This record gives sequence, C-alpha cells and structure tokens, in this order.
Amino acid sequence: MPAATGRTRPWFCTHIHRNTRSVDAEAGSGRSVQQTKAGIGLVLDAQMRVLSVNADGAARKSGRVGIGDRIVAVDGVGVEGLPLPAVTPLIAGAPGTPVSVSVLRTVPLTRQASSPS
Repeated sequence: MPAATGRTRPWFCTHIHRNTRSVDAEAGSGRSVQQTKAGIGLVLDAQMRVLSVNADGAARKSGRVGIGDRIVAVDGVGVEGLPLPAVTPLIAGAPGTPVSVSVLRTVPLTRQASSPS
C-alpha cells in the first residue's frame, strides 16, 4: 500500500540463502565452460510480482515468499521501477551467500459489520 511519500512499504523482509545451479556457457574460444549461478528460485514478472516459486528453491524452503508477492527491495536497495534485467543481478550471487528480499503482500479481506458493545 503506498505511503504518504508515494513509496511502498514492505510487508516483511526475509533473509534467504542462494541455491546453486550450474549451466553450460560458450566461452570466446568456442569451448563449453562450466559457470555457477545462484538464485533464490523465483520467477518474476516485469512488475517484480512472483509468478512461481520453484519447489527446490531457497524462497520455497524459507516459506516466506509466495505467488503474488511483489519484490520491492533487495539487500536494502529499492527495485520499484527498475527493469527485471537490472533486478536479476541483485538477487543472484555467489552460491550459499545470503540475500535479503523485502516483499509487499496484498491481503484480501472482507469487511464485516461490528456488533454494538
């Protein structure tokens, strides 16, 4: 929910360790080189909303990030308005290293009349 300053206040901040995933990449010499990349197992849309949480990812294991949550900061750096390719390197990092992700969650509620006391 936007605050008076126009900034978004995160619902919570969670601390997650990055998982390791190896991929093959072509080096300039044309040979295949093994590179290690680490992430937290989230698929995000352009608005930084979580579309899916990988079953074996660090985010799922933490139990604190869900589908529909919106990433608003990574390690204290605001990411609102940044394109996804600029945010991905902030989330990814060396395997096993921690990353803090601030998440905004919308909670749908139904209003109910209160009974007089």
